[in-house]
Amino acid sequence: MPNRNVMFNIARAYEQLQRYPDAYRYYVDAGRGEGGDSKLKGDVIEALGRVSPKVAVIKVETTPPGATVYVDRKDLGSIGTSPSQLGLKAGTYSIIAELPGYEVSTSANIEVAVGEAKEIKVSLVRILGKLEVTGPNGTSVRIDDERGPIACVLPCTLDLAPGQHIAYFERSGFTVSPQPFTIVEKKTVR
Repeated sequence: MPNRNVMFNIARAYEQLQRYPDAYRYYVDAGRGEGGDSKLKGDVIEALGRVSPKVAVIKVETTPPGATVYVDRKDLGSIGTSPSQLGLKAGTYSIIAELPGYEVSTSANIEVAVGEAKEIKVSLVRILGKLEVTGPNGTSVRIDDERGPIACVLPCTLDLAPGQHIAYFERSGFTVSPQPFTIVEKKTVR
């Protein structure tokens, strides 16, 4: 668990060195989290008020939240997780968002000036595969939970997350064993 007081002190050092984007990032990190020292929260708000006019701010929100966020290139390392506030030098940037189980998404170029704040929203697309199920018409299919909701009635096609699954079938007067199957991303399994 990062120590918020230490992060605040690092931010102050960057501010004194006039490295405002770095100071902004550490002030934002020091202000994250619930509870804690109310004096520290007040100091963070005051410091952000001082530093914000000296940086270009991009506020990144992803759907779903929690994506790892990169600026321009992944090989430079992540700058946090969404939602996030980035304090940058003036310039043009693209934001890359990555979350397991979703396709990597890159924003259009965003031009931002010192003292300006822009918000961007990045929607991530779930990586899925297809399951085609055939058999006697009217058979109900449940996926991964024998007592869960009916996913479809045969014949049908379902979009599912890649990985191991089990199909449970139900039809009046018949007994069918559960069928394990593996969904492969962007492929159709029958």
